[in-house]
Amino acid sequence: MLARTGKAFIRIHQDETNLSCTVIIDASNSMRFGAESDRKQSKLDYAQYLATALSQIIFRQQDQVGLAIISDALDETLPPGGTSSHVARLQRVVEAIHTKPETNLAAGMRTLFPRLTRRGVLLVISDFLIDDLDSTFASLRCFRSRNFEVIALHLVHPDEERLPSGVAFRFEGMEQRRAMRLFACRGASSVREAV
Repeated sequence: MLARTGKAFIRIHQDETNLSCTVIIDASNSMRFGAESDRKQSKLDYAQYLATALSQIIFRQQDQVGLAIISDALDETLPPGGTSSHVARLQRVVEAIHTKPETNLAAGMRTLFPRLTRRGVLLVISDFLIDDLDSTFASLRCFRSRNFEVIALHLVHPDEERLPSGVAFRFEGMEQRRAMRLFACRGASSVREAV
């Protein structure tokens, strides 16, 4: 850029981001899976650590972070904010999460939708062990239609990745308290439900 003096000048501008991120945490009973295992870390523990770390990183970048706790409905919500007292309050809420017996992420997100008026990033932390995934993803599409960037983090506990050794299994649901007996077929890689 040439000024009136005829000398070249370079102007440096600092680009400021104005990120607004809302973290949604699934607080259903299935998120407690793993608390009784040898590792003693449940999926909810991982979600709490992750949400706390992300809130601190977003705050240090001078951006805004909010929180929504969803179980069978929208349990608690904190609108995005960028002050140190807001982040400290958010982290206390994350630390005090208690699970509820059932999950209804879709209903909770539909309740949250009109409360988030400013577009930004929506970060969903869940194990997605729900009966109706279609309605959940339909709720996420509502946020996408308003130009939110939606990030879904699917939590899987290491004990969920493979079956324990044996040929017969009994699985009990953490939310609906249903039990299912399964057996493994010899030479097959699949598991079938016992009749």
